[in-house]
Amino acid sequence: FNQVLTTHGSTPTYPVFSGINQVEILSPILWCIYFDPLLCRMQNTTFGYNMDVTSPFNHGNVETHNSLSTHVPALAYIDDTLWLSQSKEFLNSLLCIADSFYELNSIQ
Repeated sequence: FNQVLTTHGSTPTYPVFSGINQVEILSPILWCIYFDPLLCRMQNTTFGYNMDVTSPFNHGNVETHNSLSTHVPALAYIDDTLWLSQSKEFLNSLLCIADSFYELNSIQ
């Protein structure tokens, strides 16, 4: 139990709960603080899904091609995470990294 000391005395005791409720005002920033290291680590691997797009571009009489490429290892929002990979082996590697992170930070 906890209580707050004020200039008018102590407040009544209240139970202290572990965890974060999704409707709490600090939830988004706490989520970023906790999960950003994991998402950055995943972004620095080659295990995610690679998307490459090439499209023609005409400028006058000159035709060129624009190429875009991105690496996406995860899609994440609040407590939902989708790990993306091009193979089962790479997905297992992502899951090992995530499991290690969760264990290190006592996340279930």
